Amino acid sequence: MSRPVTSCPTGSLWDMLCCRCQCMVKAHGFEEEIKHGPRFQAHVNAEQQEKKLKELAKRLEKTEEEKRILLKQIEFLQSWDPFVMSPTCTDIQLQSAGHVVHAHKAVLAGKSDVFGKRLRFSVAQMNEAKTGIIEVNVLPDVLEAFIRYFYIGVVSPSVLKTHALGLLSAADKYNVQSLSLLCQHFIAQNLTIETALSTWEIGHDYSSEIIKGAVINALSKDIRDIPNLTEYKNFRAIKDPELLVDLFESIVRRA
Repeated sequence: MSRPVTSCPTGSLWDMLCCRCQCMVKAHGFEEEIKHGPRFQAHVNAEQQEKKLKELAKRLEKTEEEKRILLKQIEFLQSWDPFVMSPTCTDIQLQSAGHVVHAHKAVLAGKSDVFGKRLRFSVAQMNEAKTGIIEVNVLPDVLEAFIRYFYIGVVSPSVLKTHALGLLSAADKYNVQSLSLLCQHFIAQNLTIETALSTWEIGHDYSSEIIKGAVINALSKDIRDIPNLTEYKNFRAIKDPELLVDLFESIVRRA
């Protein structure tokens, strides 16, 4: 038979328990064990651990549901019907060297502050507003992919492989930062040692630390190999010797 509560020494763990906890201890037969061994504490720890695991499982379930919702939203935003950019549905034409792409003023203005200012505030472009035709400073080959990005936020790998630099230029001119970052990362991830110097030039022209950092990492393994690159003589003698100096200094600083 267990000792009554009053017989426990003052200040003992038993005295510190509330009535509810004392009842739980008695129900599990741990009234004496609490003063003589770790079995009761192990039991309490196990219950606490089980409670934490259940809470974690609920949080994970909630996270998975949020992920499913987000994926559905992404799928919706990236869905594409070419009819959207047909003359029937659009209210403006973008033109580059005779190549025309149809679009919507609201989409252009909402995704690019450069387009927004041009469409809203430029008195010099009143003729454009009347005709619904805008001449854009974008390479004809990348114009359609560039404008499509405004609608779905995606550029196919095949298009990036061929037109990453042209898209980077367009994104830079019209301040589409997400597309600029996409192109920078693609160029950085796909550089080769043989194209490192021309890639460095791209990084310099667009002030891209992403691209420049990738070139430095690729060439800093052995700086003595740089003069052996096919592009080296062209840069040193003709193109831009200062770019080479900047590259060497950047590699030295990184080291």
